Amino acid sequence: SRSRLSASERPTVPSIFLHELPEALIATVEPIEAREDTNKRLAEEELVPAVTGNKEITSWIENILQGYVMSVTHLNHYLEDPHLFYTRHILRLPSVRSVHQAMGTATHNALDDFFRVAAEKKKLPAKSLLLDRFEYHLEREALTKQEHVDVLEVGTQQLGQYFDFYQSDFLLDTIGEYDFRSHNVRVGEVPVTGKIDKLEMLGDKQVNVVDYKTGAPKKGLTRLKPGKDYHRQIVFYALLCEHSTQFEYEMVSGEVDFIRPDENGKFVKKKIEVTQKDKDE
Repeated sequence: SRSRLSASERPTVPSIFLHELPEALIATVEPIEAREDTNKRLAEEELVPAVTGNKEITSWIENILQGYVMSVTHLNHYLEDPHLFYTRHILRLPSVRSVHQAMGTATHNALDDFFRVAAEKKKLPAKSLLLDRFEYHLEREALTKQEHVDVLEVGTQQLGQYFDFYQSDFLLDTIGEYDFRSHNVRVGEVPVTGKIDKLEMLGDKQVNVVDYKTGAPKKGLTRLKPGKDYHRQIVFYALLCEHSTQFEYEMVSGEVDFIRPDENGKFVKKKIEVTQKDKDE
């Protein structure tokens, strides 16, 4: 059978109505660049004016920083590239949202809905609820028709397999999307915040903090080593829990839960017990 051509490979012909327009009204434009090319170009171009010596920009940034609160995403971006942190979280320049990010958001929201129902009813819902909620949230993402079809197929398959693999092990007593925004947490002099994907109740007010990841487990596990960003994220959550005067639980462990199976079709979870040394660092 013939393979399907991509949009860029299909032959195109001009509209017949073009021939009826006056030549002076017709302008030739270059094709819109691909999403990946846009990301690369924006990353390489110097779009940010220098701060040094510019009193207006300095004053504006000082005003922004009056209400600044740090999240672990901000911290990781700063350690990766201070310029990225500056443009993304201080100047708040818009960035192109990737297909992977859209899929990740829909997956997180679907799992949150699923476990919220499980906690309320104290009973595991049917797999169909999880898949329906994924489709619902995916509809709200800005994707092309083909991207939506592709992501819906892949995401539905992965979440279905995830449910089948863990359905007998799911904990029902959970809290989803736990947000520290209103807690006014400070670590030393630094105001910090964050949102935890899921708290699993272990009894005696102890909890396991769960963070969902939709990337490949093989690569993700390397980022769980001490000093890497996934490990730092769990440590950051431990600091949030410890320094919040409103958090009524004790975080005894953090866990990264990969929603995508590995190359062998198996699902991976990695639990981390945060040490005092981790928090000090």
